[in-house]
Amino acid sequence: MAYRAPPLFPPPAMPTPSEVVVLHGARFAPPAGRFTASTPALGSDAPIAVVPLAEAVLRAALLGLERGGHLRLEHARPKTLFGLVKRHAVMATVGDADGPSEGHVERALLQSLRALGPTAEVNRVLTDWLAHDRDAPHNDVVREVIEGLREHGLVDAIVEEGRVLLFKTTTTRYVLTDAGRATADAADPAEVQALLDAADVRGELGARLTAEVRQALVARTRQQDTADIGD
Repeated sequence: MAYRAPPLFPPPAMPTPSEVVVLHGARFAPPAGRFTASTPALGSDAPIAVVPLAEAVLRAALLGLERGGHLRLEHARPKTLFGLVKRHAVMATVGDADGPSEGHVERALLQSLRALGPTAEVNRVLTDWLAHDRDAPHNDVVREVIEGLREHGLVDAIVEEGRVLLFKTTTTRYVLTDAGRATADAADPAEVQALLDAADVRGELGARLTAEVRQALVARTRQQDTADIGD
């Protein structure tokens, strides 16, 4: 059965970079393999790999915030162990522009940065936003974007009930509305890809940004407790 909630807000004039990544998921993540964590691509039933998709969402959101003047990203070498060892990090500093009015992820990341101070490590910004360990943080990141698209009436949630053996099952499938398809068609994924590619040629910053996004997602992945196995 399908339930179409009325949009809370009118569709945005143009989706944010993180939203473009999800709207055109197949452009930013490969098809999922047999044993690969996956998520359905919007506008298609074909599953795509969720790990690179979530990483692209967060990189695009941070770089889009920088492009809009909401924050600045810099490669730094903070000291640890009483100043004896330097390590690599990407620092985010609150910019001069007002906060973005669109984008669930963009707004949340900027709020996380401001709560930490005018300047903070990107890894800390991300882990604080995710807040707690999760079974599937990569899926949660993608779902956060989808919830923002739902608020604008660009995505519908279709709840499907089924049965596996004696147990009832409920699954939720997300599909683009007519407005969502029009928005996806109007958004150029090449522009967001160019934003990601431009970061990759900014020396150490591009590589470190990718690494810190990846580390934050892994750090928030709940680890299975194996201590009692075999006892």
